[in-house]
Amino acid sequence: MPFYFISHLFSNFHLSLSGNKLIYDSAGFFIAFAAFVVLFVIEIYQERGVDVAGYFLKMPRAVRWVGYYLLIVSVFYYSGAGDTFVYLKF
Repeated sequence: MPFYFISHLFSNFHLSLSGNKLIYDSAGFFIAFAAFVVLFVIEIYQERGVDVAGYFLKMPRAVRWVGYYLLIVSVFYYSGAGDTFVYLKF
């Protein structure tokens, strides 16, 4: 029984990127890559002891609100509202 499971573990494994629109859309890929770089840089600063959230909260009110609005708009824009909720597919 264990031999059958191990021998057939990857028998029907197919890697397909055709359903992933992010790879074929260069603008979307650039935005996702830029977001990854920003998060990575924030993580590096936080590991070095820099209070990134405190730095952001000390900025002028107009800059903070622009940041808040950009975050809210990006969440709604990239939320995939036309797609079915992922847990309803199972």
